[in-house]
Amino acid sequence: DKVVSDGKNWWHKNIRAAATAEELLTSADGEAVLIATPPASHLLYLEQAIKGKKHILCEKPIWNGTVETAKATELIALAKAEGLVLSSCHPRRFEPPYVEVKSRLEEYRKKFGTLHEIGFKFFYHVPPKGGWRETDSLLLDHMNHEIDLVNYLIGPGTVTLRKNFDSFDRYSVSGYRTETDGPSISFNGYRKLETKVYRNELELVFDRGRVLVTSILQNSVVHSRIEESNFDHVGAMTLHVSNHQVQV
Repeated sequence: DKVVSDGKNWWHKNIRAAATAEELLTSADGEAVLIATPPASHLLYLEQAIKGKKHILCEKPIWNGTVETAKATELIALAKAEGLVLSSCHPRRFEPPYVEVKSRLEEYRKKFGTLHEIGFKFFYHVPPKGGWRETDSLLLDHMNHEIDLVNYLIGPGTVTLRKNFDSFDRYSVSGYRTETDGPSISFNGYRKLETKVYRNELELVFDRGRVLVTSILQNSVVHSRIEESNFDHVGAMTLHVSNHQVQV
């Protein structure tokens, strides 16, 4: 009953058009919005959506660099004061291999000792020609996912990171969590593959062992494996493999 037709075209009754983004975002229509524009316009649309008292899921990064931090902090506080949900997307908190590693972290500590290193690498396809990603910062576009994964695995905390390299198709940072005996951290990412593949690798290094998670998305199927290596016993390894379907 929500779909209407004039005999030639079909449309949904709840779909409406607006002359400008501001008109749409500040209107009384709808309870929530998804902001999926390039990063330069995120804060503008955030402010308009908050004015319209809408919950917001905003693509990352929510803002660009330190020059926009003050404005972003102001808008986050305003959304909180209005009782609005404002979030970016952190999909790795819901991916089965990372959920499993999180659930087994205490088991790993008992088996292998203190966690000393967290490393994450990803290998993606070359971005389409002529798109905005060709002039994008891969660090700014992606590193919030890596930081959030660290916070998800071992709890929130402060990190000190050094940028080693950043361009549209490669980035590298290294550093450490600042709490006592916090693990060292390294993130590395590449957009150089010739086929549309997304490969992620998470490595956790302990006193006496290592956990390596490899996750590959291709053709809407994620192939993942978790390898546990015991350094005290040559060849000792436990392997967990899982595949699951995703919508892309």
